[in-house]
Formats: sequence, structure tokens, C-alpha cells
Amino acid sequence: MDLPPLICLVDPDPTTARLLEISGFPVRAYASPLDLLHVYEPDRPGCVVLEMMLPEMSGLALQHLLLERGGRQPVIFVSTSANVTDAVKAIKAGAMEFLPKPCDPELLLQAVRDAVERDDQQRQQRKRERLERARIESLTDREHEVLGYVASGWLNKEIAAEVGISERTVKFHRANLMGKVGAASLADLVRLATETGLGLRRPPPGV
Repeated sequence: MDLPPLICLVDPDPTTARLLEISGFPVRAYASPLDLLHVYEPDRPGCVVLEMMLPEMSGLALQHLLLERGGRQPVIFVSTSANVTDAVKAIKAGAMEFLPKPCDPELLLQAVRDAVERDDQQRQQRKRERLERARIESLTDREHEVLGYVASGWLNKEIAAEVGISERTVKFHRANLMGKVGAASLADLVRLATETGLGLRRPPPGV
């Protein structure tokens, strides 16, 4: 069962937590970076809101540690001492937003809404990719081989001649693999092959 989204907040300023709480966001506030690191759940849905200037380490250093632990939640920075250099470093490291303090309440709330939505979309995408990889792995060696040719635009008769099997057998494998991977069309197969990194074949002879 998926856990509900959680806003992990590391900001000594209590007004940030209050703003998020009265706006209906589930918030867990931490007094310091180490407090968050001790209990950090990298797979928990939601986002992380960080003050740039923190005790023990900077917000940037904390951001990097979260990434090292496999964290994929979007990160929003709020800062009492915003500067362009820090903002650029944060964004390059993957931060979604960098807001100077005092934050415009609506800008902060919208940033959090957007972050939670992005996190959900990215999780759904990763879930689809895992399912597609599992489907690919369910194929036999021959089905996997035929899929590579089909997704590369080879006709059944061309695959049969190249692989050394009958065209009827190619059609059999093609029907089986399309059912296994849940593809309704050639376009679905091409997309699946591209997104899962399936090794495509060279173009058919004469193309």
C-alpha cells in the first residue's frame, strides 16, 4: 500500500511549518539536517523543503546526502540569504525551486503543490517502467529476438529468412510476445523497445 505524501521540512523558522500545516499539507518538521538523516525514507512520496542556511551543514550539503541515499523527492529551497551562486548550484543538483525569504505564501504553497504532483507523476512513470521491464523479461529468448526485429521495422518474411525459421513461426512468436508485453500495435512495440533500452536490430536488407 502506498503511503500518503509527506512534506519533510528542515527550516528553523516555524512560520514555514505553520503555513504548510494550515494549508492542509502533512508536514514533518526537523530541527536539524541530522534529525532528518536519522529517519529519512528515500521512497516516501512527497517533497523536501530546505532552508539553505542550517546548523551542522548547509542545505546544499544536505541535498547531496539525500541524493546519495537514493532520495528522489523534489527539493524546494527557501533561503534567508539567497544568492545566485547557491541558487544555481541547487538547481543543477536537481532542486525544483529556490525561493528567497520572506517567501510569498502563495508561491511557496504552489511550489509544494507542484512538487507533490511531479513526485506522483515520476513515481507512476517508474512503476510503468518496472512493469514493462518485467514483461520484457517474461519473453523467451526467441520471442525477445523476434521483438528486436519487429520493433526495428522488419517484415515477417524478412525475419524468417534472417533467423532461419518459417514465416508462420515468426507470426506465432510475434502474436505471443505482443500479448505478453501488452502491445496493441507496432507503435506500442517500438515505444516499449525504446523506453526499456531493448537492443534494436539493423535495418532490414534494402532499407
